[in-house]
Amino acid sequence: MKILHISTYYNKGGAAIAAKRLHEGLLKIGADSTFYSYYKPNINVTAKNVIWHSLPNKIKSAKIILENKLKLLKYPEHKKFGQYSANYLPSFILPVKIIEKFDIINFHWINAGFINIKELKKLKGKKIFWTLHDMWAFTGGCHYNEDCEKFTSSCCNCPILNSNKASDHAFDQFELKKEIYAELDLEIVTPSKWLYHEAKRSGLFGNRKIHLIPYGLDTEIFIPQNKNKLRSELGIEQNTFTILFNSANIYEKRKGVYYLIKSLQQLSSDISFQIILIGTANDEVKNELKNQKVYYIGSISSEILISKYYALSDVFVIPSLQDNLPNTMLEAIACGAPVVGFNIGGIPDTVIDGYTGNLVKLGDINELISKIKFFSDIDNIIYEKYRSNCRKFALEKYSLNVQANNYNKIYQQV
Repeated sequence: MKILHISTYYNKGGAAIAAKRLHEGLLKIGADSTFYSYYKPNINVTAKNVIWHSLPNKIKSAKIILENKLKLLKYPEHKKFGQYSANYLPSFILPVKIIEKFDIINFHWINAGFINIKELKKLKGKKIFWTLHDMWAFTGGCHYNEDCEKFTSSCCNCPILNSNKASDHAFDQFELKKEIYAELDLEIVTPSKWLYHEAKRSGLFGNRKIHLIPYGLDTEIFIPQNKNKLRSELGIEQNTFTILFNSANIYEKRKGVYYLIKSLQQLSSDISFQIILIGTANDEVKNELKNQKVYYIGSISSEILISKYYALSDVFVIPSLQDNLPNTMLEAIACGAPVVGFNIGGIPDTVIDGYTGNLVKLGDINELISKIKFFSDIDNIIYEKYRSNCRKFALEKYSLNVQANNYNKIYQQV
């Protein structure tokens, strides 16, 4: 059985990384898996069974810019680019000749100018699985709905577009998706319980077969290690309570950095700590944390290196306001770092309160401070039990082998 994974990116962003790991996991168990990436990485990568789209990346990037300008012209008051994918322009999709070679097509994240939903008609007759990494596939265009419930029936008057029209782009795209999906042999896979239930509630996937299969990761790379040795190696101060936060764009509102900053500013009066920030931080974030001891690491592409930062940290904080099943959270527990996060989305799938970390009521800064401080104050024996629980849970739930075999089961049912 020949499987083709289709993704905008190969190793950029959480969705692409999750898709790549699934592909690698399937290869390890002997499945015939191929990965098709719209963008080719700018750095050399070791990749097996990967097809790169032939169009130069510069042209693809220009297409995104053009799409965003079209959106701005039509909806000049819309909130911001990152929350809504319009997909106005024609796709640069796979040639049908390549598609015909595969028995199963597994879609992942296909935005950023990649696939116009109309192009899916070309896949009529093919067995398709769609691994959802956010909500876009069953909304009129938003990736996360915030508090809008229109996706449960039909999108219109889109709050992200700041549209006051019933028949706006969100409505048109929602209705187009409904029309296209009706012609497809399509099953859905969600990594988190939250996204499973949101897909079930949606007006587009409510009657579809939906599978719940969490992400996987290489638990031989993401491993607990000696903290003191790692801190010495990476220049991180010893014997200081260390908090880790990791997000591609640290300043992204949805990732909740505002709550992290506020909690750290207040926490500094109670305990001594240092924070490691992995990802891109803007000047506003740096200014807010100017009185704290912060290590700005920037973006890290090496899984071996990033695993060291997880392993040397005392706690990983993830104050996301809405999220699926963040890879960062799985990486943290696999390395033995307990997690503190808001009780939203897929966070409680992994953060088992009092076992692998602590859950916090959404937006409660005082509770967030208390739950972070908990890991600074507890007895070392109790702390080591948390670390052990994290590793055990990661091995049971999130190893590549577990994920790949679960996918292989649903593929084999076709």
